[in-house]
Amino acid sequence: MEKLRNKHLKKLENLIIRCSSRTSENHDWVCNLTNVDIPNKVKTFMSYGPKFAIPPEKSDIHWPKIISEVESITNAIEEDDIRDELRMDAVNILKNYKTAPNSKDDYLVTHLKQTFKETRYFMKDNKDDIMLMNADKGGKTVVVSKEEYLTQMNKLLEDKSTYKKVNYDPTKRVQRKSNSLLKGLRTDGCIDKRERRNLSRYNSVAPKLYGLPKIHKLSTTDNSNRELANNYPSGVRNKLFAQQQQLVQNTQINVQPKPTHIYRSFTNIPVVTAKLQKIIRTKFPSLNIKIVPRNIKTSKTFFTNPKDKICPEQESHIIYAINCSCEKLYIGLTTQYKHTRKAQHENEHNQVITMKNNNLRNSQAWRETANSCTALVKHVMENDHQFDFNQMETLDRGRRWNELKMLEMVHIKKNEDKSINLKSDVANLHSIYNTLI
Repeated sequence: MEKLRNKHLKKLENLIIRCSSRTSENHDWVCNLTNVDIPNKVKTFMSYGPKFAIPPEKSDIHWPKIISEVESITNAIEEDDIRDELRMDAVNILKNYKTAPNSKDDYLVTHLKQTFKETRYFMKDNKDDIMLMNADKGGKTVVVSKEEYLTQMNKLLEDKSTYKKVNYDPTKRVQRKSNSLLKGLRTDGCIDKRERRNLSRYNSVAPKLYGLPKIHKLSTTDNSNRELANNYPSGVRNKLFAQQQQLVQNTQINVQPKPTHIYRSFTNIPVVTAKLQKIIRTKFPSLNIKIVPRNIKTSKTFFTNPKDKICPEQESHIIYAINCSCEKLYIGLTTQYKHTRKAQHENEHNQVITMKNNNLRNSQAWRETANSCTALVKHVMENDHQFDFNQMETLDRGRRWNELKMLEMVHIKKNEDKSINLKSDVANLHSIYNTLI
């Protein structure tokens, strides 16, 4: 019995060694420019770079985003029956994952999660002293002193020939000029309506100044074997010649066009994403839909973002909530600046209050407002309540209009007990998603 036990222990030890070798340690990819002592395990995790991902926990999953991603996939399908079938399959996979008990991780995943946690604690303890950044070139991870970084950036700004301080933000003026130029191009027929709409911007923000550490050095070694008479390296010359020859060969052969695929991103969830990919590949092969996994839990969490955050009032493409004095809330979306949308709501709100104070409930203006108002204004017209616009809260963010519409409906449904939104606001949300909300 003892002999068998030792045999299994030896097998376990070899397995641990093999698993550990899959995440090799290479501290050369980490450049520490500070006096802070970095533990070996933390340095190893830093060496993986900002794109290294570990499996997310269930608590890391943002379900409104998942639902919008599923709907983005199904919207690429024209046939209603196929779209409903794929939606049902996807929701079943997600529901089984959400309700299933947590499975035990293998050694490698457990090791990575523990190192992830230690790295997070290390960066939290030293957040006032160090910054974790990418090198300007070379792909290395650089640990720099926060004080030194700020000193160098302020030194750059002291160059009056390059930087000039202004008393206003010229972003909106540049935006107006750009949109005016696009309008002229559309009038002259240089671009079509769709191109003008895609290029026009109404929510631009000023670019943020930041710096990246330069740790690379130019090599001064003379390698005359690689130089030609025209100063082009032979490696570059050979590569260009090979590409040109391949281009000539391709023009002589009747190359069959590759089938066009529809690409959709989806949160990379263990087992779930692979199952969804398999269903689309085997059950619906004619759809040509390719799922691109999107990692949500990466080591980028620990990397310092050197750019200043966008002012909350300048946020755009958001889902927001405004609280009422009756403890209910209104949920909406906007692609404009947050402060612009807030001002529009506040103006409509104040107009209704003014009409109430002047006893204009039977006026034409009151009837016109009632026929074309938002749920927020309708609530004010029917009740003597006040909304707190100073506490306008951002609930979610999205990039595209369809994504924002889906996120808005999911958040309204999620808060249906206290939301004042109309039922028509969630009319396009399929009832099958109720199990995930």
